[in-house]
Formats: sequence, C-alpha cells, structure tokens
Amino acid sequence: MGEPIRLADMAWVDVYEYLQKRRALLIPIGTCEQHGPHLPLATDLIVAERLAEALSARTQVLVAPPINYGVNLAADYLVAGTAGVDLDCLRTMLRQVVREWAAQGFDTFFAVTAHACSLGAESFAHETAIREALSSCMLEVKCRAYLLFPYWISCADLLTHETNAEHASEMETSLLLHLWPSSVHLERVADGSGAAPEEEEEELPAAYAVMHHMPSLDLPTPEAYESYEGTPQAGTAEKGRLIFARWVDQLSVLMGELMAEIR
Repeated sequence: MGEPIRLADMAWVDVYEYLQKRRALLIPIGTCEQHGPHLPLATDLIVAERLAEALSARTQVLVAPPINYGVNLAADYLVAGTAGVDLDCLRTMLRQVVREWAAQGFDTFFAVTAHACSLGAESFAHETAIREALSSCMLEVKCRAYLLFPYWISCADLLTHETNAEHASEMETSLLLHLWPSSVHLERVADGSGAAPEEEEEELPAAYAVMHHMPSLDLPTPEAYESYEGTPQAGTAEKGRLIFARWVDQLSVLMGELMAEIR
C-alpha cells in the first residue's frame, strides 16, 4: 500500500500533473455532531477522512479537502457542540464543489460519508442531499459520481453486542479506538448500558422538533442525557481495526472496478 495523496497538500502544478494520469477524486463528508460523552464531535468526519485516505493509499486516487458539516438529527442540536446545515445547503454545497472540480477536468467522484440518518428513523436527509447533488452533477456535467457509505458493508460477525451500527455504540467506538484512541473516554459510559428507557424514546422526538425551531438556553446536562445507544463499552481497538480493514478491502476493489469500466 502506498501513501495517500491529498489535494490540499499539493501545489496547483502537482494537481495538473495528476490530471494527466488520472481524473478521479475522493470527497470526504462529515458532521459536527454529538457522539455521546465518550466520542469526539468530529467522529463522522474522522472516519470519513481516514477511510478516504486509506482508499487513496490503496488506489492512488486524490483526496479533496473535506466538507466538514452535514445534516444532523434535530434532537442533537440541543446538545452542546452540535452544528450543521440543512438538506438544501449540503446538496447545493456538494453540487457546487463537484461542478468546480469537473470544470478543471476531474470526471469521476467518490463521495465518502460515515453519517446517514438525520431527521428521524424515516428520513435520511444527509444521504439524500449527497445522492441528489451527485445525480444533478451527472446530468449537468460529463462525469460519474458515486456514494461510498461504509456502513452498508456487513460487519455483524466482528461485533459482540450489536448487528448494526448504532449511534456512538460498539462499532463507532471500536473505530475510534482504532483510528484515534486518545479521543475516546470509555470511563464515562462504563457503568451504564447506554440504552435509553423506552418511554423516553417515544417522548423525545416531538419535544426536540419544537425546540429545534425555538432554541432554548436550557440545554441537557451530561447527567440527564446519555446521547448514545447500545453498548459502547463493548468497543475495542481490535474490532475497529478489523472493521476498517474490511471496509478498505471491499471499497478499494469496488473503486478499481468502477474506474476500469470508465477506461
């Protein structure tokens, strides 16, 4: 495996030279969103950036500067540190960025995100914004564009307490223990299961939907709001390493196949 190549680290003449050989570009897209008391606000961005860089090292596709903000759950805006954009803003921003790169000669785009649900269980506005932006660009300019969402890859066999990626739980905690262990504070969740009482789950969405439009200074305290799901204390660095390796292996093969089709 080689080293990742980052557009932001290059001079314009280096980008020009890259375009003489290859015209593909990886675009990481993150969020600034609470991930429990034990994971950093940039969890989704960290995972997306590190994955894009690992894919770059494997495929030698250039990595663009990331889009740092995404569409968050309305509930999370009540938690200190969470900030984001709406569907229209993310869609417009990504569409504009891809069009700018396409005008310079890039013709294949891989948007990489590690964040999905945004407005509730029935609405995936973050993913929708990315899909619609990429679809628009393929109609407007001569390019191909793909969404790489690693959580589509099953890793249930690598986990012990969950089968899907729950918010700030075993899988995300394992990934951060592998990618940036010093940012994880498992001691803050070691005494609890992390599962919110069922009656609270039913009551929170409506209250948060109102509060999202009528901000209040009475933000939840760490003692009153767990802000994570499942069993993050089951996360381990080894699980994170295995999950991340599977992602890189499968997505790099997919990227190679897609780029071979273009040639």
